[in-house]
Amino acid sequence: MRSRIEAELDGDYGDRRQEIVFSAQQLDPASIRTQLDRCRLDDAEWSAGPNVWWGYPDPFLPWTRDAEDTQAE
Repeated sequence: MRSRIEAELDGDYGDRRQEIVFSAQQLDPASIRTQLDRCRLDDAEWSAGPNVWWGYPDPFLPWTRDAEDTQAE
């Protein structure tokens, strides 16, 4: 068990990682994977770097706070 855990550790960052977990009934894993894969940068986009990434269009609506959120404060 310990060797498996140690094998997953990154030398620079230890056990830090990010995971996305979906929990719901009747999820289609293949569809979710396809949609997430479309969000990834290809090799050329990745190589272009962050200065170029800032110029990419943002497909999400601007983030705003709901009126209910501000009333709770």
